[in-house]
Formats: sequence, structure tokens, C-alpha cells
Amino acid sequence: MLKPVASLYSCHIEYDYLGKHGDCVDLNTLEDTWYVYPHDCEFSVTKMALATEELFFAYRKAIGRPCRKGLA
Repeated sequence: MLKPVASLYSCHIEYDYLGKHGDCVDLNTLEDTWYVYPHDCEFSVTKMALATEELFFAYRKAIGRPCRKGLA
């Protein structure tokens, strides 16, 4: 699945989500939500959240609307 940065409304991370499936990343658009449970691999949900922020800051800069100082 490929989703453009601008289409994503938010990215949340949960550690040991609901005590059931382990760490979780949930990705949201205005219409959909996907819950992703990485397993059987080296994966950091924290890095996923940080990368999402960096992609958003880069996108804003590319379209000529950079984030205010202190936000990036």
C-alpha cells in the first residue's frame, strides 16, 4: 500500500496495544484507519512516528509552506 504524505491525517503509535498484539502503528486519512502490528522483524514504532513527522515537514517545505520555527 502506498499513501502520499499529504493524504495522511495522522500517525499514532501504541506500545503493547491493548495487551493483545504488541506494538501498533495506526495510520489515518479522513476516511480510513489502518492498524499495523509489526511482528517477526526488527521494527521500531517510535522511529515510524518520527519518520512520519519528518516526511510531513519535508512535504510542507516542498510545497512552499514550511512549518513555523520550533515545529520542525
